[in-house]
Amino acid sequence: MLGARVASMNITTVIPDPEVLIAMPTAELAGIVLGEMQKQGERYREHPGNFTSHGRFPNFDNNLIPAVQGAMMEAFCFLVNEGMLIPEPANNTPAWQMLSRLGKSIKTKHDFSAFLHSKLFPKDSIHPLLTEQVYPLFMSGDYETAIFKAFKLVEVAVRDTAGAGFEGFYGIELMRKAFHPKTGPLTIQEEPESEKEAIMHLFAGAIGRFKNPSSHRHVPISDPRETIELLQFASHLLRVVDDRKRN
Repeated sequence: MLGARVASMNITTVIPDPEVLIAMPTAELAGIVLGEMQKQGERYREHPGNFTSHGRFPNFDNNLIPAVQGAMMEAFCFLVNEGMLIPEPANNTPAWQMLSRLGKSIKTKHDFSAFLHSKLFPKDSIHPLLTEQVYPLFMSGDYETAIFKAFKLVEVAVRDTAGAGFEGFYGIELMRKAFHPKTGPLTIQEEPESEKEAIMHLFAGAIGRFKNPSSHRHVPISDPRETIELLQFASHLLRVVDDRKRN
């Protein structure tokens, strides 16, 4: 029975060099393994004992097989831990694993990267405005638009909070007027002069640097970690505006 259920997946057709496989980060290898599993069809099932059997790696140097088996089991466990592989419900032997709905839904390398990004950047770690309006852009990989939108939201929040008379101001000028150390409606006059100057420059610099995508040093932005850093910065600025609104 077990022999009839062993899938035909052969990772060596995708990664023919065992040293490359061994050196590959676990998440990257797991993404490749997931793609190969999906090619086996709806009836695909896998048993961890068979998954790393010696016969799965034909033509690999025998001396490297143990390291290959270890790397492959790490990838297998990664998929299990992330909920992409689940025990087959109808089988009394829970070790048999099948693709979950999540595992089936991740069709491309981009989908897999987006999943990993979501784990790097949980929704509840940023301001609710960004969660609603910017997070979907980040998840789709549209990093440049996500950054522009985030700092546009900062600009709108500052203008709205500053109130009447600020409707016609934008960008750096708006920030300098709203946080002006002497007359800014968002300035806390009890703060030291140096801090009032600093908060004005912080907002003006952020808007001047990041609201216009063409001003980015790296164009186009392709690094999700850089994007996360900037979205978290925008989130902090929005929370500062919220605090000023309450005050």
